[in-house]
Amino acid sequence: MKTTKLILMAFAVAGMLASCSKAADNGIELNDNTLKSVTLTITNPSVDTKAVLTNGGTSGAPITMDKLKVFFVNGSGVQVADTPVQSLENGKTVYEFHDLPATVEGAVVTNITNTTGAKGRAFDFAALNVPDAEIPVWGTGAFGDVIAEDNHDGVYTKVYACTVPVVAEVAKVEILGIAPVQFAAGTKFAEFTPAFVGIHNLADTVIANYYYPDAIMVGEEGEEVLETPEQAALRGLDLWETAKSAWNVDAYQAAEEGQTIVYSYVVPAGAAAPDIILEGTGTAPTGGMALANPYYVRSKGFKDFTGNLVAGNVYQVDFTTYAHDNIEPWYQGDLKCVDVTVSITNWNLVAVTANFE
Repeated sequence: MKTTKLILMAFAVAGMLASCSKAADNGIELNDNTLKSVTLTITNPSVDTKAVLTNGGTSGAPITMDKLKVFFVNGSGVQVADTPVQSLENGKTVYEFHDLPATVEGAVVTNITNTTGAKGRAFDFAALNVPDAEIPVWGTGAFGDVIAEDNHDGVYTKVYACTVPVVAEVAKVEILGIAPVQFAAGTKFAEFTPAFVGIHNLADTVIANYYYPDAIMVGEEGEEVLETPEQAALRGLDLWETAKSAWNVDAYQAAEEGQTIVYSYVVPAGAAAPDIILEGTGTAPTGGMALANPYYVRSKGFKDFTGNLVAGNVYQVDFTTYAHDNIEPWYQGDLKCVDVTVSITNWNLVAVTANFE
């Protein structure tokens, strides 16, 4: 808290104490059962929505305050009975509440209707990846120490301050740098032109693993045998073709002069870093062999990234660093990966690097 805020709070508390007699002066003892008052301050991030975004992908408008509600909870995060569920107002970030039960220890601010078991719940990611989708947000704050006492309408209460930072309940992956690439003479490709870009292989199976789907049993002359890696990969190609109409794949858009295209995907928090697939067409050098288009560039996770995706983080992936030998047919035995670099924004921007095969 900045010094100016501390000074202002000191004046506010002094004014509160001056305007009413202390409980002790009236023979009243404040104890563990005394009701509580709180000044609640809400801070919220800029939370934007899905789409192929231009000129950067993190400049969305903040969640409007009138979509949020405040719930009062005990020390275990459970909503306390007979406490108000307060809808918030646009443009207002500081609220006062009085006569709260002594068991209230904190506040939750969210646009998720029911707080019970809501944090970390599964979401409909197809619905979250459309323009103007309302991103689920969550914030919690503890009351801390008593800063004053108050006589509110003849009822003495302990006064607390509570700040609740509201963050997105999901993560986001943004892919930058998708553009045609020219290669030097002497390589297999003169140019590679993107056609589709998408993410896959999220750990909680929201999205299938198109490149390496788990092998399944297939029938062969009345017997069941495990499909070969090639069969599994080609089945994955069918899944990829189907995914081109789903939320996690977009057609390539050429950027106009001075414009940056960002491919943005709202994804589950707690999942492993997704892989990225870039499909496109190669142009052979003059006199070179004809190419069997389409070709693919695939990243496997993020370079030097451990753990899982964190709620409220935006993982920006720079997809400009692949080489000509990272461009492969869909199935060619052992596939190659390429490293891509990732950065984090607040949301929180995480710069990460993709591992290219």
